[in-house]
Amino acid sequence: MASAQLAAPLLGFLLGATLIVAAMAKILAGDQFEETLQALVGDTRAALLTVIARVFPWVELSIGTAAWVMFDVAVVRGLTLALFATFLIVLATLSVRYERFNCGCFGSHRAERRAVLIGRGVLWLLVAFAFWRSPAAGPLTIMDRVWMYTAEANVLLVVVLIRQMWQLTRTTEGQT
Repeated sequence: MASAQLAAPLLGFLLGATLIVAAMAKILAGDQFEETLQALVGDTRAALLTVIARVFPWVELSIGTAAWVMFDVAVVRGLTLALFATFLIVLATLSVRYERFNCGCFGSHRAERRAVLIGRGVLWLLVAFAFWRSPAAGPLTIMDRVWMYTAEANVLLVVVLIRQMWQLTRTTEGQT
């Protein structure tokens, strides 16, 4: 495979893995994502926020899985780009209201400066745009896909383990 043809699978893996990790953090955190949304928006639309908080992580997980596995499908690329554009619009809207806020992106519990959140949003939107515009990988054999998915799954597993170890060391600091 030519190096230009590797762009779509690699970007699909990067974006897909990011969406999967973020979605799983929200799903496993239970009601914390809903509480974050209600704190940011207010309780005026509590029923709508509940629906969004319960459905959105699964949509995010579905699009992330599709970007990872079906990186050569145009609809998946468009959905991925639309999702990251939506993220940036929401972050930009919230940044008008707040100097620092917890976006709840990865199930985090800390507020970050709006410049950091907007910068990260723009970066991910640019990556999603590059994914959308990258050339298709062409015909891949089943073995090419199996090897690629195996390597990507191993990378994702290592990244998740490192993140969990990092969080564990942060939560246990100062405890004896």
